[in-house]
Amino acid sequence: MPIFTDGSALGNPRPCGGAAVVYTHGLSKDAIIIKRPVAMWSTSFHGEVSAIDLALEYVVESATLRHSTRLIHSDCQAALDAIVNNTGDLTRLTSRIVRSIKILHEKGVAVEFCWIPEHAGIHLNDLADNAAKAAAEEARAWTTEHDNSEITMESAKKTTEVRTYSNLAETVGFSVGRSIHT
Repeated sequence: MPIFTDGSALGNPRPCGGAAVVYTHGLSKDAIIIKRPVAMWSTSFHGEVSAIDLALEYVVESATLRHSTRLIHSDCQAALDAIVNNTGDLTRLTSRIVRSIKILHEKGVAVEFCWIPEHAGIHLNDLADNAAKAAAEEARAWTTEHDNSEITMESAKKTTEVRTYSNLAETVGFSVGRSIHT
C-alpha cells in the first residue's frame, strides 16, 4: 500500500495542515486523500509529522491484510529523523506514531518509510501537497477555541521573535521587514 504524506504551513510559523494520499489496492484504484488542519500557528515541520501520524492512524483503523507492508513516502527528512529517533519538539506526536507502528507490527503489518525529494514533479506527492495546503487554509479559519494542537518550542520561539520584532518596530518607528542598521 503506497502512501504519500505532506505538510504545509502558510508561512513559517503560520496555520498548518497535513495530508496523506493512500492507495489501498496498489496504484490500480483511485486514491483516498485524507487531510487535517493541524494548528493556527505552527510550522511546516509540524504539518509534516502530523501528516505521517494521520496516515498511520488511517492504516491502523483499516489494516486487514496481515503480512503486508505499508510504504510511507515523505519529502521531509527532518520528520523522518524525528520519528526514528523520537526527538525534537514534537515528541508526544512522534511517540504516538511509534505506538501506531507497534500496533501495526502486532497485526502483522510492517511499516517502511521512504524519503522522496520535494517539488520534484512526483504526482502523488503533489496531490498530498495540495491537500496539505487546503488543510492549512482550514486551520487559518479556526478560532482559538478550535486550536487544540500542541505548541512546539520552535513555534513558540518564532512567535515570540516575530511579535517582539513587531513591537520594537512600532516603538522605534520602522516597518517590519526592513533591516536595522547601526
